[in-house]
Amino acid sequence: MIASHKGKVVSLLLDALKAKTTVSYSQFYKLFDDLSPKEFGGENLFKADIHRTLEAAGEKLADLSDAIVTCVMRNKDDIPGIGFFDVYRNRRPVEYEAVAGETILQRLSIDQKREMLKLERLRTYEYADRYL
Repeated sequence: MIASHKGKVVSLLLDALKAKTTVSYSQFYKLFDDLSPKEFGGENLFKADIHRTLEAAGEKLADLSDAIVTCVMRNKDDIPGIGFFDVYRNRRPVEYEAVAGETILQRLSIDQKREMLKLERLRTYEYADRYL
């Protein structure tokens, strides 16, 4: 995790929650433009630390049992990365199974992902309205 940037990520996520909107990964990565991958042992380790920072920032805003805040992240398909779906499967096993049965993460269809995401974004935005 990159502790020096956690506050920036918390603010980015909080703004998205309050506006009931999403954050592109490109917006998110720009928060780390002032750092060099060399400082972290290379590009792969740098990206891993960036994503650990995202997870930590999300958990600062809400316990995973209440809301998976990283659901506000989006790629070009308007969905978060596989990490979100892994957390969702572990934290919401009944919902996961209702949507996808026993489908493994790597074989989820885009429609299954969107259904899970719809459920979690609704829960997360409601949580934000109440508590943030």
